[in-house]
Amino acid sequence: MSSELNKRYKMELKSSYYRYLNFNTILSTIFVLITFVPFTLYGQIQMVDIPEGRFECIYSDNPDKGEMINIYRFMHRFKMSKTEITQSQWEAVMQNNPSHFKGSNLPVENVSWNDIQLFLLKLNWNTGMNYSLPDEFEWKYASGGDEVSTQDGYAGTDVPNELGLYAWFVENSDSSTHPVSTKLPNKFGLYDMNGNVSEWCKMREFDKCANCLYKDLPDSISTIYGGSWKSNANDCKVKKRIIGNVDIRNDDLGFRLVIEP
Repeated sequence: MSSELNKRYKMELKSSYYRYLNFNTILSTIFVLITFVPFTLYGQIQMVDIPEGRFECIYSDNPDKGEMINIYRFMHRFKMSKTEITQSQWEAVMQNNPSHFKGSNLPVENVSWNDIQLFLLKLNWNTGMNYSLPDEFEWKYASGGDEVSTQDGYAGTDVPNELGLYAWFVENSDSSTHPVSTKLPNKFGLYDMNGNVSEWCKMREFDKCANCLYKDLPDSISTIYGGSWKSNANDCKVKKRIIGNVDIRNDDLGFRLVIEP
């Protein structure tokens, strides 16, 4: 075979390969979307109205030097899920349960940020809604609004000795997750904003600020808030921000949802 024919053969083979990949990608996507999600799931995800308000977020740009940035933001009205997404809700959409600790009313965990994007794709396709992960400002505001504007407290109280009333954390969790909404809610009626499982957020909203510490981090990471069953009291504070790769999975990492107005 001449070099020219050999070159054309390789190009055609490569083209056929990519057509095969694209075809299979399309088939996979269609299969994912048409997988039936029970209509009753929409009613199972209870959403709480979070009112509009002015939010002052004090953010540490350089925590090693104690430098702080005050970010003022007017928060629009939105809805947030009353609890962390449970294993029964995840299974209704995904037909699997990746959680380490099993129980229908336990929060789903061991899910990555990327896994959640597929969950959202299927959920929104089948319900016609527009669910998403909360962004950082939404999560912080929903944790307590202007009452925890310094973020040095918790989602429900600023008193360390009262954290156990609102959260499952290392001192009371017995090294496990617990059924959602078995502790006290915060002022907006949201449960487990601290403890039980840490929660993925949509993107790194604070990185839009000029000269922020994390502004040069890649898109392959996102942020996590709230602390979990294995966190100490300090790591449950609203201000505690964890940077995580979007494909990591842990037995203390889950999420909750928001709907934009």
